[in-house]
Amino acid sequence: MQVEAAQLGSQLSQALAERYSQVNLAQETTQKLARSTNETSLLQKQLDDLGRQIQHLCEIARRDDPTIPSNEDLESLPVEATTDTSTLISSHLVRFRNVDELQQQNQRLLKIVREKMESEEREYREAMEREQAEAIREAHKAMQELATQLEAQKQSSESIIKAYVKERDALKTM
Repeated sequence: MQVEAAQLGSQLSQALAERYSQVNLAQETTQKLARSTNETSLLQKQLDDLGRQIQHLCEIARRDDPTIPSNEDLESLPVEATTDTSTLISSHLVRFRNVDELQQQNQRLLKIVREKMESEEREYREAMEREQAEAIREAHKAMQELATQLEAQKQSSESIIKAYVKERDALKTM
């Protein structure tokens, strides 16, 4: 009875400790979520502000330089189909018709860069793993060859020792 009570007490203390740690984890996660939400909201506000600044700068530039085309003129420009990489990049990734399109292009470029970096890192890790595996295989092969050589030398030494023992025994009997 006392043993069962001790076991139940132990289980209860473990359950309470686990509950306490889970409550702390939930509180930390809630705080992180709140911080992330606040940061996201702040970043969105900054993004909107920067967009308005760019629009304002474009308007000022158009007023100062009448050769700069308006948004409507830019939107009416055809996008040429081409296979030349630099022209393709210029026409699809550098030029923009308005701030919203610029922001979308920036987001798309960031996504492409992140994906490329992840791909590069993954390829690097895989190459390193292949190199390590090859080095391990070579080391294992070298160890096996050494073990074979040692075994052959051991057998050779044993046969020489046996020959000496026989010679000694033959000399003793004489």
